[in-house]
Amino acid sequence: MAMFAILSLTTVRVSAQDAKKKVAVVTFFVSKQIGLGDGNAQLASRVTDLADNPNFNLQPVLETFYSNFFNGFAKKFPFELMPEDYVIKNETYKAYDTSSSGIVVLMSGRELNPPGYKTIYPGGFLQKSENRNQNKLLEVFPESDGVMFVWMDYEFVPKKGFAGMGTCGMKATIHLTLYNKEAKKVFSISEYATSKKQVAMVGGIPVTSFDKVLPLCEDASQRLIGELEEKLDKITRKVDSKL
Repeated sequence: MAMFAILSLTTVRVSAQDAKKKVAVVTFFVSKQIGLGDGNAQLASRVTDLADNPNFNLQPVLETFYSNFFNGFAKKFPFELMPEDYVIKNETYKAYDTSSSGIVVLMSGRELNPPGYKTIYPGGFLQKSENRNQNKLLEVFPESDGVMFVWMDYEFVPKKGFAGMGTCGMKATIHLTLYNKEAKKVFSISEYATSKKQVAMVGGIPVTSFDKVLPLCEDASQRLIGELEEKLDKITRKVDSKL
């Protein structure tokens, strides 16, 4: 009788595992192109130069984000992530044309990806549904129950000042967007944290030298990753019914 109870319990557990939905992470990146907020054309030129500067090295930030996402965040999701090789070694995915994304063309070369991942943004309402990346990628990965887009970006945020003089911080934002098999949005999360560290702002323009900006990005990213991991349980609580 005891053996039967153990077998029954094991069967229930296996069935629950088999029933768990599976999601493919189809993009993962950190953008080096810092958003301007209310910045002007002069700032736009400076942040583009910063993004193109090899000394503005966000690779350690990417690696920390990647490790925390797959080893920490993933355990809090009420679904499983498809094996990474299932995505990045898929021949159709490797040949996937990202040029139709528009924004990717403008930012090409200013994103950092883990090996094998592409920079792909979800399609919007201005596109026909069949042309949206989420719809097309669901066809690439038919065995998955959904596709997820994951990325992090940055934006300057003025902290205090007067008449264009003062200080500026950095806002880091993590975006997690999940679509189900019908390409319907299950959730779209954009959580942010702001650095405590600051740079000087002169004439309304923050200092953009890589050695000053990089510590801000690192500070904001570290704060954000810690805060988001604590919130994920609450954020994803109702995912099952939509996925």
